[in-house]
Order: sequence, then C-alpha cells, then structure tokens
Amino acid sequence: MKENKPTKKAELPGDDLKCKAEGELCFDNDEKNSIRVLERALEEEHAACATLYLELEKERSAAANAADEAMTMILCLQEEKASIETEAKMNFKRKSWYHLTIIVYLIK
Repeated sequence: MKENKPTKKAELPGDDLKCKAEGELCFDNDEKNSIRVLERALEEEHAACATLYLELEKERSAAANAADEAMTMILCLQEEKASIETEAKMNFKRKSWYHLTIIVYLIK
C-alpha cells in the first residue's frame, strides 16, 4: 500500500526565516497551484450559489404573484356570490308579494 507522505521541497537555508519575517505562509509551487485551483472552485461555487438564489427569488416572486391573483379571484367570486344571493332574495320577496297579492284577491 502506498502512503501519502508530505514531500520536502529543496529549501534554501533562510527561505523559512524570510517567509516568517514577512508574516507570510510558505508554500511550494504545487501547493500554490492547489490553492489557486481551490480558489477558482470556490469562486465558481459562489457564482453557482448566486445564480440559485436569483432563481429562488424569481420562483418566490412568481408564487407570490400567483397567490395574489388567486386571492383577487376569490374576492371577486365572493362579491359575485353575494350579489347573486341578494338578487335571489329580492326576487323571492317580489314573487312572494305577488303570490300573496293573488291569494288576497282570490279570497275577496
């Protein structure tokens, strides 16, 4: 079985001290390349997340609009129902009055 051991780079005697004195981390070229690859992958992930958040916001907006339209339709139908009920009650009263008038006329 092959073990992954960290490879030692050929260091010049003072490179480590130079990095520490400047307050930087010391990386060899492979490590720097890996860091660049990871940074690019992270940027791509951030861009993908931003795209998904925009899509999610569009979906939320569409759902909110659909809910508003549904509520508007419900209110319109409720008003129409109330109007029809009022008209039906008036017609019933009118017909009842008419029938009552005929009955009174017939009784006389």
